[in-house]
Amino acid sequence: MVRFQRVGGVERLREFIQNRRTSIIVVGGLVFVGLLGCCLIGVYLVTPEQPSQEKRDTAAVITEATATLLATQDSRWAALNHAILTYFPLYEGTSWTYSYVSQTASELETRLVTETVTAVPTSISGRVHLAEIAVSGRSVLDYCGENYVEDVGSSYWMVSDQSRAFVVCSRRDAYFLASDLARGRNRGTAEVRGDLPEYVFPLQEGEIWQEFTGDPVSLDDPSYQWHVGAKLGVRVPAGTFTDCYRIELFTLPDETMKWVCPGVGLVAVEYSHHGALWEYRAELVSYTVGSED
Repeated sequence: MVRFQRVGGVERLREFIQNRRTSIIVVGGLVFVGLLGCCLIGVYLVTPEQPSQEKRDTAAVITEATATLLATQDSRWAALNHAILTYFPLYEGTSWTYSYVSQTASELETRLVTETVTAVPTSISGRVHLAEIAVSGRSVLDYCGENYVEDVGSSYWMVSDQSRAFVVCSRRDAYFLASDLARGRNRGTAEVRGDLPEYVFPLQEGEIWQEFTGDPVSLDDPSYQWHVGAKLGVRVPAGTFTDCYRIELFTLPDETMKWVCPGVGLVAVEYSHHGALWEYRAELVSYTVGSED
């Protein structure tokens, strides 16, 4: 009987230990699961919101283009002596204010328009100059009208190498174009990425360039292409300027003339339609040149 009780006691002891082990394993498992859950919640809370695919694509484009521009970085002297700066002081902080008068058969509109250089990326190669320009309303040359927001204004980008200046309507496209120009693509031609230049350098009497894609420059017919006339003086509310270039475009229904003065930029523009009454003129009222640094 005693032996049986000992054996029974041992069995109960083993059963007790086994139950304890099971409890410990269960409790340990629950603790592990709890800690794991806390870790996952912590990771979720500290993980930043991921940008949309469109934002990632745009950021990747700008990053890649900037890398290309850095790889082709030239001297500071080259950047400061860029061709476009001879004519347009595209330094950060530069601004131009124009008086704008537009007339149609039924309406006369007058307004002031200010265009300001808000950014000039410093990582741009000496071969390429890029400037972002904010407009208080619509540009006097109606650049990038699709960017206009009521009571806010609009914006555009001016991208140029040493021989051409382009107007671009988005930051993404501006960096794409700047990258191509830095690589020297389409060198010796006017068109780049399907875009035609707004200006061709150096400005000089007799220079011509295309206005419409697919139309080759013709020396025999001056219409439908930009033409640089002789130097002349211009008087506008901002002052009297000398050695300015009158740049003209003649088409079948209309005529556009721009006056560009070295070191100042666009000082006046006129447009007239030969059919229905529609004409406008913008004149420079004041301007401020930003710092070259």
